Amino acid sequence: MGLLGGLVLRVVLAALFNCFERTVDTFLDYDNLSKEIVFTIDRPYQPGEQVFISYGKKSNGELLLSYGFVPREGANPCDSVELSVSLKKSDQSYKEKLELLKKYGLSGTQLVILLTDGCSSIK
Repeated sequence: MGLLGGLVLRVVLAALFNCFERTVDTFLDYDNLSKEIVFTIDRPYQPGEQVFISYGKKSNGELLLSYGFVPREGANPCDSVELSVSLKKSDQSYKEKLELLKKYGLSGTQLVILLTDGCSSIK
C-alpha cells in the first residue's frame, strides 16, 4: 500500500512524525522477529505529505517513558494515574473485609486506574 508498495515502512526516528492532532490508524511498533521499529501506515501517502501517527491509548507517564514527551495539560484524553489500594492488616475488620473481597474474586490489594476524564477502572 502507498509509495513503498507495502504496509510496513521502517523508520529511524519516531520524532519526525506528529500526533494527537487527528484520529489516525498509523502506528509505530517494535517487531520482535526483526528487532526493528516498524511504521504501519493506514493509507497511501504522496511524496511530501505530512504523516500523523497514533502512539495508542497511553497515559502521560507512559508517553514520557516510552517516547520522551508529555502533551500539554488536558490534551491527552487517555491520561491516567495508577493508585494501589490495600486493606490494612491492623484494621479490626481486616479478616472479614478480606473474606468478602475474596468472595467476589478480589484480593486485599487492588490497582485502581484513575482517568482524567472522570472514569476509572480496577485491575
